[in-house]
Amino acid sequence: MKKIIIGLLLGGASYSYAQQARANLAKRLDSLFTAPGNSEHLNGGVLVAENGKVIYQCTFGYADLATKKPNRPGNPFNIGSNTKTFTSTAILQLMEKGKLKLDNPVRHYFPEFPYENVTVRHLLTHTSGLSDFDMYVLRGRPGKVFTNRDIIPAILTYHKPLKFQPGERFDYCNTNFELLALLVEKLSGMTYPAYLKKYIFTPAGMTHSYVQTEWEADTARVLNYMPGKLYDAAYHRNDSVPQLHPILYNLGRLYGDGGIISTLTDMLRYDQALYNGKLLKPQTLELAYTANQLTNGKDYNMYRDLQMGHIQYGLGWLVDADTSAGHIISHSGHYPGIWSAFVRNIDKKQTIITYDNKDWSGADLIARTALDILNGRPVKNILNKRSLAREYGEALKTKGPDIAYTQIIAHQADTSHYILKESNLNDLGYAFMADGYLPQALETFKVVTLLFPGSANAYESYGEALETQGDKTEAVLLYQKALMINPKNQDAQDRLKKLEAGN
Repeated sequence: MKKIIIGLLLGGASYSYAQQARANLAKRLDSLFTAPGNSEHLNGGVLVAENGKVIYQCTFGYADLATKKPNRPGNPFNIGSNTKTFTSTAILQLMEKGKLKLDNPVRHYFPEFPYENVTVRHLLTHTSGLSDFDMYVLRGRPGKVFTNRDIIPAILTYHKPLKFQPGERFDYCNTNFELLALLVEKLSGMTYPAYLKKYIFTPAGMTHSYVQTEWEADTARVLNYMPGKLYDAAYHRNDSVPQLHPILYNLGRLYGDGGIISTLTDMLRYDQALYNGKLLKPQTLELAYTANQLTNGKDYNMYRDLQMGHIQYGLGWLVDADTSAGHIISHSGHYPGIWSAFVRNIDKKQTIITYDNKDWSGADLIARTALDILNGRPVKNILNKRSLAREYGEALKTKGPDIAYTQIIAHQADTSHYILKESNLNDLGYAFMADGYLPQALETFKVVTLLFPGSANAYESYGEALETQGDKTEAVLLYQKALMINPKNQDAQDRLKKLEAGN
C-alpha cells in the first residue's frame, strides 16, 4: 500500500522536552494508522494537530486505483456530512446579524412550508420529524435532477406526516440541512456556494475548498471507490455502479447536508478559524456545541455502536456526553465511496481529520482512537471484522456451495473477527438474482433459512427466488411458512395471493 508521511521536523543538536513528547506522540500515532488491520483498510489521509500545530500527517493508498496515483496531503476530497457544520455556521452567522431567530418557525421564512410547529432549531438539531426528501421523491422520476428548490414543492406534493412532534425525538435527516441551505440563500440574497466562499472559506483561508454543484472536472480530487458486490472482492469507482446513479446524478446537486470538497489542511484552517473568532462569537459557539435536550426529557444516543460512546447532537455538531478528556465535538461524513471524520477536543484544541476514499467506515473510529492517544487514554481495540456474507458469496461463486457453507459454519461462532448479519446474506441473495446467478441466489436464500430459521423474511425471500425459477409450488410453501412466523408480512401475503389467484 502506497504511504506518504509528513513527520515532525525536529532539527538541532538536542530536543526540548516538548519536542520529544511530540515526537513520541507522532510515533504512537503512526503505529496506530499503520497497524495490521488498519493499514489494510485505510486508503486516504490523516491529519492530527494540537493548538493548530500539525503533530502527524500521513496519506495512504491511492487517489486513483486505475493509474496508481497516490493519495497526497493536498488532494481535495468530499467531506460528506461534515458539510452540516458549515451550514450551521452560516445559519448562526445570520442569527448574529439579526436576520433570523432559532426558535422562529420555518414557515416564518417560507410561508408555503406546511408544518407550522417546525422551527429553525429543530432543523439544526435533527428533531423536526421530517422525512428524508430522497426517500420518496425519486420514485417514477428517473431523469429528474433535483435541487434544493425542489424540496418544499415535493413536501407539498407528497405531504408526508411528521414522524413525531417536533422536538420530541432525534432522527437524523438530510432534508433538515438542505432546507437550512435554502434559508441561507433567502436571507443572504446569495447562493449557498457563494455565501460559504465569502463568509467562511475566504475568512478561514480555505483556498482549496468549494461546494460541488456540478460534476466539476477537478483532476486533483480523489476518486471514490466502493467495494464490489457481496460476491466480488474488487473495488469499483462509485460512478460506475448503476445502483448509485440516483444518488450521484439525480441528487448530486443538493447541498447543505453535504457537497463540500475540501483538503486536510483547509479543514484544519476551518478548525482554527472557529477558535480565533473569524467565523462566530464565542457565546454562539458555546450554543452550537451544547447537546440539544428533547422536549420529552428522554436521553438519546446517535450511535448504536457502543465503540463510539454516548454521543448527542448540538446545532450541527455531534457532542460527546463523556467530558473526562475534555469537551469533544465532531462530525462524520459519508458519501458513496468515501468516509470522513472531523473530531475536535475544544478544551485542549486537539484536532483529528481523516478520510478514506475506499468507503471504509473505520475512518471515524480510528480518528477517535487517535484522540485517545493524544490524551493518554487506553486505546480501544479497533476490530475490523470481516463480513461472513461477503466471504460466503465469494466462495460460493468461485468454489461452490459445499465449500462456501463449510466456511460460513466454521467461522460463525468467531464473533471477534467475523460479523454475520441476516440482512447482508439477504442482500447477497438478491445481488446474485439481479445479476442472473439464480442457482447461487437460491443456495444463498436456503442458507439464510438454515441460519435464521425464525425469520419470516428469510422464507419470503427464498420463496421469491423459487418463484423466479418457476417453482411455484415450493414458493407457495415458503410464503406460507413466512406467514406462520409473521402473519403481518405484507410481501408474503401479496405474493401468496397472486400465486393462489393464478392457480
